[in-house]
Amino acid sequence: MIERIDGFSDAYNPIQDHIKIQFCKAETDIDKLDFISNELLNQGFDPLISRCLIFVNSRKKCEQLTASFEEIINEGWKEGAIQNSQVGFYHAGMEAEDRQGTYSKFKEGEIVLLFATKAFGMGMDIKNIHFLFHFSPPGTFEDYLQEVGRAGRNEEARLRAGFQDGKRITATCLYSSNDFTKMKSRLHDSRLGWNHIKQTKDLVENYIKSIRGHVQHSTEPVAIPFNLRNTNASKPNEKEDVKFRLALHWLECLNRIELGYFTVTHFDFETESLRSLKSKDFSSADSDQQELLKALATFSSLDRNGPAVQISISILRSKLKCSLEKLMSGLVKAHKSAWIKLIQKTAIYYPEYRAKEVGYCNGLSNSDQDKYLGIKVIFDLARQILNQVSDGESQIFRSEDLNSMFFGLLEPYNDLEKLPWSEEQYHDRQKKEIQRYIKALKTMASKHVFSLLQCLDKIRHTSNFDSGESSISGKPFVYQVVSSGYHKTGQVEIELKSLENHCVNLISFITNENLNSGKTTFIWADLFKESAIGLPDNLNYFLNLLMICSKSGYLFHTGLFPSGIEVYLKNTAEINDLPDLKTPDGEVFADFNEVAKSRELKLIALQSLQEISGKEGPTYAQQDEFIKAYFRCSSSQDLVRLLEEKLGDGHSAMAAYRAESYKEEIRKLNDEQKLVFNFPLNKNLNVIAGPGSGKTHTLVLRIARFIQDQNVAPSEILVLAYNRAVVSELKDRLGKLFRALGYHQLIER
Repeated sequence: MIERIDGFSDAYNPIQDHIKIQFCKAETDIDKLDFISNELLNQGFDPLISRCLIFVNSRKKCEQLTASFEEIINEGWKEGAIQNSQVGFYHAGMEAEDRQGTYSKFKEGEIVLLFATKAFGMGMDIKNIHFLFHFSPPGTFEDYLQEVGRAGRNEEARLRAGFQDGKRITATCLYSSNDFTKMKSRLHDSRLGWNHIKQTKDLVENYIKSIRGHVQHSTEPVAIPFNLRNTNASKPNEKEDVKFRLALHWLECLNRIELGYFTVTHFDFETESLRSLKSKDFSSADSDQQELLKALATFSSLDRNGPAVQISISILRSKLKCSLEKLMSGLVKAHKSAWIKLIQKTAIYYPEYRAKEVGYCNGLSNSDQDKYLGIKVIFDLARQILNQVSDGESQIFRSEDLNSMFFGLLEPYNDLEKLPWSEEQYHDRQKKEIQRYIKALKTMASKHVFSLLQCLDKIRHTSNFDSGESSISGKPFVYQVVSSGYHKTGQVEIELKSLENHCVNLISFITNENLNSGKTTFIWADLFKESAIGLPDNLNYFLNLLMICSKSGYLFHTGLFPSGIEVYLKNTAEINDLPDLKTPDGEVFADFNEVAKSRELKLIALQSLQEISGKEGPTYAQQDEFIKAYFRCSSSQDLVRLLEEKLGDGHSAMAAYRAESYKEEIRKLNDEQKLVFNFPLNKNLNVIAGPGSGKTHTLVLRIARFIQDQNVAPSEILVLAYNRAVVSELKDRLGKLFRALGYHQLIER
């Protein structure tokens, strides 16, 4: 686990002397927010000299808690202590520019209380974080220690804030009765399963077969796109791209593939459509099309047996000596005219948080004013900005200018009794829902309206930073400059309206396909043929539409031209569910399980620190001794011994780690039942068994094997039974087993 460097002491504790750690129990989110609020008030939090950082485990929660804490400020803090605008959030799902802006505001004091995920980590040099909380325990011991290290990094700032003469900064980790159980379930959800690696092997081989026509060993690589799993998923998920990359690593360890260089973007063509170019007359095509078709015809002689051919964009551009925009538009025209057939797929779908709104809008006509309010607001804000920019001139905009524009834009929505798609029954909740929705609209539109404006042909935008020397307040600020190159009256509104209509058409078409046929994967070139969307033959324009629909929160997509990696196929041998540990596959399987188990041990180590800290009496020495003992562990076995010493052999966390209940139930199986239990999970199996043969017990353990050994999500397992009694019994038995394994949350799903 840890390799020692000669000359360094084993006695290592990364928590500095000026930090005191404590764990405090709080059962609900409201309890935790109240605790943080009271601590800040009681400890005399001064926003002029200190910052408060609160670590949260998910992006969604980060934003929700920010809104909730703003309400606490309104209700319980004296006026002027902290403004709503001084509470913010930070996570990896934000645009890079937004993350940098939030970081700068936190550093300068425009934001003084920040909810953040672990994305706020290395390289974040904020010198005056004097109040630090974890809203719930993080995933691993190391994450916790690293995040605690954000506190009080500058001695001068600490002294100025009164942290001297033995007074230390307190880093508080809040936890509820089931927080560690929840974290274990989250580890299971994020963990790569052995079955996932086997599925990835099939995906890669099928993709290679579509390009080559075979899956035999070859010295020539195939470019595998990183979104391959998502484009083949019924419910795309951005986490799947990460799991796919990890699975490729383990396939290389298993000697099934060899990974090469990261690849430039490529196009996928139907093989037959390229072959047919060799015998076609291009005289009916325009001159630009003829050049493109002649270049593509040179690939018709490639020795390809598969249904698809990959051609690099860079190779095509070098042949044609043309711009990327011209190449892409030419390919779209050739596809629409049936000269060629592009078959590259992408996943496009609406996000879950828009489900109710999308379902409501699906029944409206595209001209209805209530349809996709986010699109309407961002385009109306763009109009207000453009109305202040004269043709051929430039105009400066600051944040207060946008705020005044929003007042008129959003006022009609404040008068709504409820959102048209709302399912809330109580008036006060309906009004709060409207307020949250309006705030989200304002945030979205102000962040992305300038990106929208740059989609217009003759509009230019720059974002500029002023150090504050020229302002009255002396504080730095960002301002926007919009320049118009239009000279024909009304032309900009014609383009803006066309862009808006196409956004509505695209969202309507995609969400209709998502809802009515469950379709989330599309050959993107075919969308240019859809009259319901009415796209022009301009791929850059389509990319702009996707960008606007994505930033406004109505459509997510996995990219038209994904990056990828070269893959050399080496070995197509089947991967067993439980490889013999004496074989090369078995050695990799052991390493794979070691990685998974080490993550669980790191979570138990954090739980152990919490229990040590929760004991009565002075805890600093015990905390220090445990942390140093943790870093002295050089293997998983060392860490297990340490945790058993601190927690005791009979502790539920250690029993769950050792999967004692699961192993005990397996030991009870007779020989016939073990044959069924151990039968390969990817094979069909029919079993004839009479009453009293233990078939229900064996089925329960086979299901448990999917979840415990293969890391399959319970939601992906379907069990059919002939009556409700059998279903209830199965759920009851699985519930008891998985509660003993520490997976309370998993089995509830």
